[in-house]
Amino acid sequence: NAHLIIGKRMAEAMVPLAKVDTPSDPKKVAAAGKAFQARAFADAKPDVNALKKGLVFYLPFDEGDKPSLKDTIVGAEGKIDGEAKHCEGLIGNGIIIPVNSDRKKINSIAFPDFKDSVVDGKIKSLSVSFWTRTTYGSVEAIAKYAREGKSSMKDGWRMIIDPDKTGMNAIIDGVPEWPAPTTDNRKKSKAKDGEPQRKGAPYVFAIQSDDASVYGDGNEWHHVVAVYNGEAKTMRAYVDASLSLSKRHANYWAKDIPGNGIVPSAETLKIQSGQGAMDEFAIWDRALTEDEVVALFNNGNGVPLK
Repeated sequence: NAHLIIGKRMAEAMVPLAKVDTPSDPKKVAAAGKAFQARAFADAKPDVNALKKGLVFYLPFDEGDKPSLKDTIVGAEGKIDGEAKHCEGLIGNGIIIPVNSDRKKINSIAFPDFKDSVVDGKIKSLSVSFWTRTTYGSVEAIAKYAREGKSSMKDGWRMIIDPDKTGMNAIIDGVPEWPAPTTDNRKKSKAKDGEPQRKGAPYVFAIQSDDASVYGDGNEWHHVVAVYNGEAKTMRAYVDASLSLSKRHANYWAKDIPGNGIVPSAETLKIQSGQGAMDEFAIWDRALTEDEVVALFNNGNGVPLK
C-alpha cells in the first residue's frame, strides 16, 4: 500500500508538468542545453598563461575590486562619450552602454591609445573576445574602422551582434569588390540604364554557428569570439564556443580568403552602445585555436586573463 500511495502522489505532482508547453525551436533548445551545461559543469581551470600569449588588449572592467575602464596590458584608459555605467559582470564588474535616445548620437567608450598590431602594412592575424548579456537587435558592438560614404567601410574591422550573423566584418586588402566573377551567392544589384554596375565594399564576414545565439532574456551571458588568420586565409566566428559550418555566404564568411591581411585603420577603437552588458573584452595579435576558444568559454564560466 505504501508503494501505491507514493506512486500516486508522484503522479499527481507530475501532472501539472505535463501541461507545460515544451520548446520546439531548435535554436532555443540548443541555447537551453548550453545554459544547462554552464550550470552543470564546473570551471575547467584552463591554462591562463597560455591564453595570455599574444594578448595586446584586455579590459576586465575592474581593477582589483574597483570598477575600471583601464586596459591592463598597456594601461590605455577608456574615455566615455555620452553615457556608460558599471554593472555586475560575468567575472567581477562589467559595463552597460545604453542606447542614446537621440539616434544620431551613439554612446561609446573610446580607447585612442590602442593600436592594431601591423606587419608589412597589414593586420596579419587578429582575435577578439568578449562576453555579452543582451536582448537587443542588430548592433555594431566594436568599431575600429573609417567610413567611406554614409555606411561603407573604408578600412579596419568591426564586431557585430546580430540574430543571424554575429561575428567580425573586415576589409581585406586584395579581396575584390562584389559582385565578382566567382560563385558568390549574393544578389547582384541592378544598375540603372546608362549607369555602371554598382559594387559593394570588399567585405569579409564571419558568422556564428547556426544553432547559437547571443539573444535571450538579458540575464544569460554569452561568449563571442572572432578570429582572423591571414596566413591560413580564414576568418571564424564563435558564439559560446560553437563554430559555424554554414555555407550560406560561400565566399565571404570563413575560408579561402584572398588578400594580404586586414587594412589597418587609424580610427579610434570604440565599444559602442546597444549590446546590453559586456565583460572580459580582449584582443590578441594572433589567431586563437578552436581549443583556446573552448578554454576561454570554460563551460560558461569564463576565464580572468590576469
